[in-house]
Amino acid sequence: MADDPGAVVDALLDRLVTVLSGTAGDAPSTTGTAADDQIVAVLRRGRVESLSLDPRVLRDRGRVAADIVTAVNAAMDAAPRVGTGSSIVESLKAIQEDSLQVTGQLNGSLLASLERIRGA
Repeated sequence: MADDPGAVVDALLDRLVTVLSGTAGDAPSTTGTAADDQIVAVLRRGRVESLSLDPRVLRDRGRVAADIVTAVNAAMDAAPRVGTGSSIVESLKAIQEDSLQVTGQLNGSLLASLERIRGA
């Protein structure tokens, strides 16, 4: 096991977030636009990173919400996907197996520490 158990757990959590977000872990930000590029939505890892509104778009308040939805959906459509349902399940199973192994190693280290304390 790595010297830093926290780093191992963090890496497992990063893998889990990547699988559950449905986007590649190091995927670049994706952009979607609407209303003739007056609304720009930028997404990263399945989350809205930024939203820009040209002040002119606010004149037609009735369409702003619908145009924001269009921009966000366009950015989501541009995001690379990890894979199919079966590949996601396989990834989750691998993460589960790795987390069980890490948990076992952490427990072993704790038990060894307790034994050393008791023996002292």
